Order: sequence, then C-alpha cells, then structure tokens
Amino acid sequence: MIITIARQYGSGGKKVGELLAERLGYQFYDREVLNMAADSASIHPEVAERFDQKPARSLLYNAYMASTNPEEHLPLNQKLALAEFDAIRSLAEQGNCIFVGRCADMVLRKRSDLIRVFLHAPMDWRIQYAVKNYDVPEPLAEKTIKRTDKTRAEYYEFFTQRKWGESSNYDLCLNTALLGVEGTVEQLARFVETIR
Repeated sequence: MIITIARQYGSGGKKVGELLAERLGYQFYDREVLNMAADSASIHPEVAERFDQKPARSLLYNAYMASTNPEEHLPLNQKLALAEFDAIRSLAEQGNCIFVGRCADMVLRKRSDLIRVFLHAPMDWRIQYAVKNYDVPEPLAEKTIKRTDKTRAEYYEFFTQRKWGESSNYDLCLNTALLGVEGTVEQLARFVETIR
C-alpha cells in the first residue's frame, strides 16, 4: 500500500506521516526524495534544497521552452521536480510506504494500491503548531503559513493541472485540529486497515 499525504503548512502532516509509517511498519519518505533526485540529476544538495518544491516559471516562458530543445533549457526547479517524480516512482516500487508532498498523489495516480490524503486545519491551530514545532516567531507565523501554502499550491497546480487541496483530488481529507496529530494517525491507520 502506498499513502501520499498533502498538507497545509502547520497542520502536522510530516509528523502524522512519520508516526503512521512507524505504526504500520511502512517506509517514510520526505527529504529522502529530494536527496535521491539531487543525486540522479547531478545537482548539488544545497542548490537542490534552495529549489525544492518551488513553483515553475510562467506559462509564457514554458511555452517558449517547449518550442526549443526542452531538455537543454529546462529550468533547474523543473529538472529537480522531474527527478523527484522519478525517485517517487522508484521508491514506490520497493513496497509499502508513505510520501509527504511533492505531488506524489498525482505522480502515483495510476497505482491501484494508492491512498491519497489531504490534511488541513484552521489558521489559529496552524499558527500555534508552527510556533511550537517549527520555531516560527508568532508575529510571523500567519504570513509564513500563507506564503508556504501559496508556494505549495502553485507548485502542485503547475505540475498536475489540478487544484491543490481540492477534496476531489484525494481519497480522504482530515482536519488535524479536530483529531490532533495522534488522533489523525489513529484514524488513518484504521482507514488503511479497513481497505487493505
């Protein structure tokens, strides 16, 4: 079984993924995908970190690039994203695992053993979570959350042509503020056991 977790910033998605993987005995992939992609695309890890999950350039720019040799002119963020998608496919072939972010839900959409999850929470809960868990200064938390969500949405929508966070793109959407991180893990574990 493959589980993908898309999440709003500050909703606890990474922690949910880690705990769920531990509970189910699955592999968990987040930064590992970036490291594999950087290695396969021959991109220095620090450069890859800077370009990771950044929105692609404008459609006009991309239309121009499509009219030339696309491999030669592909922007670094697109090269990195395509390498990440290859890494996701490769890792998914190795068995039960959980991916956080990186359009994994769309990259693996043709798999019959895929569960696509989206985690969200109200802004006030996410602010407190980000302050406590990511050391974001409280006065900057809301701005950081909005900026990160905007970046994630642009990245997802560019590479998938679908709306990030729209419920029809996922099998299950959960409000982590209602359940808490542990409760969300519990509900996801039950869901997996039900359909396995």
